Amino acid sequence: KDYVEMDQEITLSEEWFCSKVLLGEAFDITEYDEAGKKAGEFNVDFGFTNKVTVPSANKWTVSTVDPIEMLEEWIESKILTKTSSTPDIILLDPDAGKAFANNPFVKSIIQLRAQAGTYNEAR
Repeated sequence: KDYVEMDQEITLSEEWFCSKVLLGEAFDITEYDEAGKKAGEFNVDFGFTNKVTVPSANKWTVSTVDPIEMLEEWIESKILTKTSSTPDIILLDPDAGKAFANNPFVKSIIQLRAQAGTYNEAR
């Protein structure tokens, strides 16, 4: 039972650390020696700079906004020019995911690909 509880605690810690990294937030880790005394503390900060704040007029819920075009622009300006690599995954919170999936531009692309038989389900 102790092993199972310890494993669950480790998993929860890993998930918490991953959420902080994905949100671009820094966090502190305190290290303890074998005797349980504080041995050190360090800050983890990946310093993400590829965050984008979208004005209300450009939200994906606006029917005249093309999220695909916006993503391509962000990939070019925020990622490709700085890293020479292109992402193959995008992470969206539930609200952004719904706005993306319900956007008319995205719906038309999905429909065209489905009709052409090239529709691939999300991973």
